[in-house]
Amino acid sequence: MSFWRKIFGYSQREIWHQVAKDKGARFIFGTAMEGDKIEYKVKDNFVTVYITTKGNSWYTVFESYINQTDLFVDKLYINSLKKKGITVIPLKETEGRDYYFLQMKDEGIQADSVLLKERMDFFGNAIEKALK
Repeated sequence: MSFWRKIFGYSQREIWHQVAKDKGARFIFGTAMEGDKIEYKVKDNFVTVYITTKGNSWYTVFESYINQTDLFVDKLYINSLKKKGITVIPLKETEGRDYYFLQMKDEGIQADSVLLKERMDFFGNAIEKALK
């Protein structure tokens, strides 16, 4: 372990790359305009994880689009998702297909591999339960 690594620890990019590898997900290197991402699959739906800022706060964002025909639409379940901090937004597509956009934001987990894995599992399980 190098001198600087002992002082500062692993970078967020290194942590995310390792988490993606551990979870069988895809790590996508970002650019200056768009940060790194992790993509993983839950059944036939992709979940994207990325970091965004709002003011002085950093948020780790989990997002997925789910085709409405694949979703078990149950108001109680959607309300339970909302109580767990997952935003559920119905969307209309121009091709006549309806989708739900699911999003969850967490503050301060971008450099914590254990918490990031737990939240990926939590969000993935919420999507699995929502699908038929």
